[in-house]
Amino acid sequence: MDETTQGGGLAESSGEAVGGFLSGIPAALSDFFAGVGKGAGVNGMFDWAALIIGLALLLGAARGIRRGRIVGPVVSGFIAVALMGWAVS
Repeated sequence: MDETTQGGGLAESSGEAVGGFLSGIPAALSDFFAGVGKGAGVNGMFDWAALIIGLALLLGAARGIRRGRIVGPVVSGFIAVALMGWAVS
């Protein structure tokens, strides 16, 4: 029995296993975000963008209220809720 053949076979099979695992990651991520979007009612790219922008505006409004500001965060929060509502509907 030749030891170089065994080592090469082991390295090759482990390389194929790691390659198969890594090639499945993009499909798994795509399926994950498709499921999250379907559960949230978000269907297209514009809806995703509106949802992300709405969340960012809502976080900014929360920070503004925590700093003691009132008018800007209220307006920003209203726009954020409107964007997220539009994205989900």
